Amino acid sequence: MKNLSFIAFYLCRWHTVRVLPSLYDCTENLKNTMWTDTHTHFDADIFAKTRQHDWQKAQALGVSAQFMMGVVPCHFAKIEKLAEEFTGTFFALGIHPMYVMPMNLPQAITQLKQAIERNVHNPRFLGIGEIGLDGFVDTVDWHKQVDFFTAQLKLARDYHLPVFMHIRKAQDAILKYCKRFQIQRGIAHAFNGSEQQAGRYIEQGFKLGFGGAFTFTRAKNLRRLAKTLPLACIVLETDCPDMPPAWAYRQTNYSYHLPRIAEQLANLRGITPHALAKQLQQNSKVLLQ
Repeated sequence: MKNLSFIAFYLCRWHTVRVLPSLYDCTENLKNTMWTDTHTHFDADIFAKTRQHDWQKAQALGVSAQFMMGVVPCHFAKIEKLAEEFTGTFFALGIHPMYVMPMNLPQAITQLKQAIERNVHNPRFLGIGEIGLDGFVDTVDWHKQVDFFTAQLKLARDYHLPVFMHIRKAQDAILKYCKRFQIQRGIAHAFNGSEQQAGRYIEQGFKLGFGGAFTFTRAKNLRRLAKTLPLACIVLETDCPDMPPAWAYRQTNYSYHLPRIAEQLANLRGITPHALAKQLQQNSKVLLQ
C-alpha cells in the first residue's frame, strides 16, 4: 500500500474536495498486473495467523488489489489499519444487514458517519459497504434492515460515494431504494438475479459482482449471465473467506483463487485472460470515477 502515486479525481461535498486513487496508474504496477478482488472480508479473524502469507500468495498469482468490506462499526478501525499495512488494499465501511438486530440505528449511523469523515481524504477509502437487504433469512427484521439500508444510502448520496451491496431475495427492493436516493455507482455483490434485473442494475449505473458461485456447473443461470451480460458491467470477487469456488467447496475462500475464477470466466466467454483482465481493469476504474 506504500508509495502509491494517484491520478486525482474529485468528488465535491459542499466546499470539500475528495481525492480518490486510480488503481491502475500507480507505482504498485496495478496497471501491469491482472486482477482486482472487488469484495473481500480480509479483516476476518480466520485470517489472523495467515493474513500476510495469504495476500502475498494472491499477489504472486496476479491479484494486485482488493476491496475490503466493513460490516460492523466495531471493526472499522481494524479495517483502516489493515488497509495501511497491506499493499493494494482498499476499503469500504458499512453496516451489513445481517448484523443490524442488536444495533441502535442513530448510534450506529453516527459511528459510520464519523468514520466517513475520518477517511474522506484517505486515498484507500472507497465508499459505503457492505450494506443492503436480505430477504432470505427470517431472523433479521425486514423493516429494521430497510431503516439501516436507507440511512446508509443517504450518507452515500450526501458524500457522493459508491455503495457495495449485499442482495439476497431483495433485487427489486434494492433497486427501488437506490433510485429513490439517486445512487448510481457501486457494485451489486454476488449478483444472482434475472437477466431483466441485471439490465435494471446496469441501467442504474451499477457493476455486477461475479465470483465462486458461477464456477459450479449446476449454477446454470449464473453461468449464462456471466457468459452473456455485457462484459463492461462485470467485476470479479471472491467474498473471502466465504463463497468458495467449486474446487474449494466447503473450504475457506481466499483471494488467491481469483485468477482461476477469472480463467473460468474467460473460458465461458471465449476470450483470453489478458483481454478479460484489460476490460475488468476498466470496469473497476470507472467505478471509482
